[in-house]
Amino acid sequence: MLHFRVDVTADRLYTLNNGTRNILENIKAPLTIKYFFSDGHKQIPAVLKNFGNNVREILQEYERVNPDMIKLEIINPKPDSDQEEWAKRYGIQGIEEFSPTEAFYMGIAVISETRETAITFMDPRKEKSLEYDISKAVFEVTKSDSFKIGIYTDVPITGGPENPYLQQQNAGPWVFYQELSKLYKTEKLNFSVKEIPADINLLVVLQPQNITESSEYAIDQFVMRGGKLVVLTDPYMASDPMTRSRVGNPSSGNLRMLFEKWGILYDAQKIVGDMTHAAVVRGQDGQPVPFGVWLQFNDEGINQDAQIMNGMGNLIFPYAGGFNLKADSPLKLTPLIYTSKRAQDIDAVMAGIMPPLEMNKQIETGLKEYNIAGMLTGKLSSAFQQPPPDIKTPSEQEQAQPTEPYVYKNAHIKEASAESSIILITDVDFMANHFSVSQMNLMGNTISQYRNNNLPLVFNLIDFISGSTDLIEIRSRGNFLRPFVKFEEMERQAQAKYNSAERELQNELNSVQRELNQLQPKEGSSEIVLSQDIAEQIKRFKEKELDTRRQLKEIRKLLRQDIEFYQKIFTGKANCGQGIFNDSFDTVTFTDSGNSFSVKKTDGIWVVAESEYPADSTLLYKLLENLNTQTITETASANPENFDKFGFTEAGKQSGKKITFYKDGNTFAEFLIGNSREGGGQYIKRTDTDQVWLIKNAVTTYKSRGNLLKKF
Repeated sequence: MLHFRVDVTADRLYTLNNGTRNILENIKAPLTIKYFFSDGHKQIPAVLKNFGNNVREILQEYERVNPDMIKLEIINPKPDSDQEEWAKRYGIQGIEEFSPTEAFYMGIAVISETRETAITFMDPRKEKSLEYDISKAVFEVTKSDSFKIGIYTDVPITGGPENPYLQQQNAGPWVFYQELSKLYKTEKLNFSVKEIPADINLLVVLQPQNITESSEYAIDQFVMRGGKLVVLTDPYMASDPMTRSRVGNPSSGNLRMLFEKWGILYDAQKIVGDMTHAAVVRGQDGQPVPFGVWLQFNDEGINQDAQIMNGMGNLIFPYAGGFNLKADSPLKLTPLIYTSKRAQDIDAVMAGIMPPLEMNKQIETGLKEYNIAGMLTGKLSSAFQQPPPDIKTPSEQEQAQPTEPYVYKNAHIKEASAESSIILITDVDFMANHFSVSQMNLMGNTISQYRNNNLPLVFNLIDFISGSTDLIEIRSRGNFLRPFVKFEEMERQAQAKYNSAERELQNELNSVQRELNQLQPKEGSSEIVLSQDIAEQIKRFKEKELDTRRQLKEIRKLLRQDIEFYQKIFTGKANCGQGIFNDSFDTVTFTDSGNSFSVKKTDGIWVVAESEYPADSTLLYKLLENLNTQTITETASANPENFDKFGFTEAGKQSGKKITFYKDGNTFAEFLIGNSREGGGQYIKRTDTDQVWLIKNAVTTYKSRGNLLKKF
């Protein structure tokens, strides 16, 4: 018997790419991958079982690439068994929601001769990053310790005080720092450090605010000795807990002396706005509005010709600065992310004062162009003729007084011996947790999921400048958070495939019914005896009517089967919500008969937006569970001419009842609730598609805020 696999996913998610193959083929010492999967668990949903099988298949591909060095073990941890004990030792998370007596396991431990790491739970929502997550784990346990990254900053990236203006998650360690520390040996250096240690190969300078001359000298000499540099500086760092408390003096970063020497034009007091790249946020009235100083980049504004940016898109930069090069700069600039030619700078202090619409008026007539991120290369000389007064070189050590704080270990370097490589990004907020990841607590573990490609971009840049390009290729193979575009396209193809036949049959049925109406006696007619010929015609037409109805039913059945097949391919389940309801939204708006109200999450608590009064979260979550678990029993129609009879008006964009979900001011999903069908079920549609579904159970909505107020 021949066995073969066909990868039908849009980005070939189950075909290993060259980056993974390079990592696997270069493994020189034995490696074991232990996959703990409760395959025989009786209570788990089909979507988890299907995903678990997919994980097993891709792990088998890993083993096939380098079977001499990679050993795959598939382990089914039964309750109270040695296998379950080993799963717990490796930190694999057991889920007990499906059975009180048997935990469900689906995690991976990767073990080399000297290291081990684990993916504690394989989250189906992260399926698009599955290969990257596994390859990263392999890279972690096989990487060399010779390359070390220093992070030069006073920003509390290892965890700091809660920001009352952002969400609680912002107080924890930055996912950027946690993930980077898994990939590379890292060391955090405060700006009080006056000389970069000799074992640092790459220096990441993060928000150099109020940086001293000695610290700039440390960066200068690091570059002079051949070190690679990544600089992230921000004119208005909203994720700094103190920014909003400093009225007129926001947190802003700058390397004034170095930028001047390098010919970089950057104003640390200006943010950049561009209506061409305006992201959509919530306005003062709660409605979505474009916000010109929150920049969003997809294809336009991204240098797709640079390998470093391959596949990048879905990038958000809040309150970013901008830079350009002087004509006489010693550096060559390769732009990576840039505004349109209609951008405008604006005082950073206005970011915390001016509402979005007013801010937009300030920038909508802009005629400038700025770089947000770029690669700088060239031969540099030191920005310092000699060390700062509080620095002594070895030749001056004898003259140093005991009270002088520091004696440099190396002589002053005036000229770099080789070309320097520098990456400059004029934003920091974009990689803070609040703007880059969604986080949820799962059985005591914090699970992070990318909101966008902000962090993959940072890791791409660091991998590139450090020479590790394999992970870039895996990370960039597709947009991890891409909507189900391919599914929707295939659904449309399935719909089109049967629509023509359905229309022909419907027309034929209408014609038959007209003939029958003409042949049969009119109501009140005295004619009660039909000729034999007429009776035969009526019989034939009725048979044809029944046959046509059977064909219509079969056409709709085939359409439903096709669409459900695509749903199973792309989502593992057939529901109208497509699994969107997790921690992916922060506001819900209910509209009923023209009246609307909202509930929003504030510091983890749901409140009625208009009054800030606590909402009954139990009722809300019941509604969300209802939507998320709905089963599609019939794909009713995608023809706008039929919308009225299902309870939708104005081309399917409105109905008497509507539920809208928002995240950070952006519409995440919007459902129209239509008529109930006699015999059970309710019609529902999303506003981003013409498809009307019949779902199994009615959806409970709320007409007024009083229905959702918490009762004490």
